[in-house]
Amino acid sequence: MESIIALEERQTKEQEKRAQKTRDAFDKAMKDEADRAQKQKEADPGFQMQKQFEELIKLENQVAAGATAIGNAFSNAFVGVITGAKSAQEGLAEMMQSVAKHFLDKLQQEQPPSETHLVMLLLALSLEPNQRRKV
Repeated sequence: MESIIALEERQTKEQEKRAQKTRDAFDKAMKDEADRAQKQKEADPGFQMQKQFEELIKLENQVAAGATAIGNAFSNAFVGVITGAKSAQEGLAEMMQSVAKHFLDKLQQEQPPSETHLVMLLLALSLEPNQRRKV
């Protein structure tokens, strides 16, 4: 009786091993097919043009958002200077702080950060009057 049970257990283990090998082979074949399909898709000129178009639109949106932030900051600073609530230096400093904050916020949102926002942030920080050293 024990030999029949041992034989059945051995057969069950062998069947499980074969089933696992079949699953592994299937998974590998599916992965290989997915990789092949992705490479074929990436080689397609239409796909490449779409990716380039998406990058261009992304850059255009970044520039538009930056221009809007700069325009809003300038408007707020200009109104403060005109109404006499701020000096020209205070208005310019506030404008640069607002622009720098916009680009810093954008940098924190992006993973990885875009070079455009990093350059604009550094430019805004370098132009801020309160950050300059007095000689």
